[in-house]
Amino acid sequence: VYNNFPSLPDSFTNLTALQSLSISYNKLTRLPDQIGKLKELTDLYMTGNQLTALPDSICNLKKLVIFYPRINSLTSLPECLGSLSLLTTLWLQYNQLTVLPSQLAFTSLIYWDASYNRLQTLPDSISNCKALVQLNLQANRLTSLPLSMATLPRLVDLNLNGNCLDCAALSQMAFTNYIKSMCVQKDQNNSCVKKGYVAPN
Repeated sequence: VYNNFPSLPDSFTNLTALQSLSISYNKLTRLPDQIGKLKELTDLYMTGNQLTALPDSICNLKKLVIFYPRINSLTSLPECLGSLSLLTTLWLQYNQLTVLPSQLAFTSLIYWDASYNRLQTLPDSISNCKALVQLNLQANRLTSLPLSMATLPRLVDLNLNGNCLDCAALSQMAFTNYIKSMCVQKDQNNSCVKKGYVAPN
């Protein structure tokens, strides 16, 4: 952390028993493909680098529980990333993402922050994230939400502030649970308001 490394040596991936790795706040522009050899990793932190892409081999990290690739310059994610079924926390904020993997199987994901990106749509497969409790999509370019999103049974905190959503259309989505906090925009006191949202009976 805070070493200003421009790259990582390939040899670091020989640490095959490693369970937690933090390479945050360096000057990394790429990750070595061999990172996929670190199959015991459960926590991976890479906040505050200059990454524009992630190698497909990162999908070999099947034991990954916490993943922080936030504050980089990622424009897309490997399609296979959606298969990391043990992930509970995924922080993607402050990148340049325009799309998410089309097939999401984040069945253990609880906390997901994808705020401050350039997302225009969400995949229908977001309905597979049935453990999701908190979802932050603030400051993207969303104009609509997939209807399947309304079936997420545990979602209680949804932040949609700073998008281009039709509040009237949102009010027609039949959310199956009682969302305690749904921020569509902020009022003059910078507090979340549920404009256009009608809680289910």
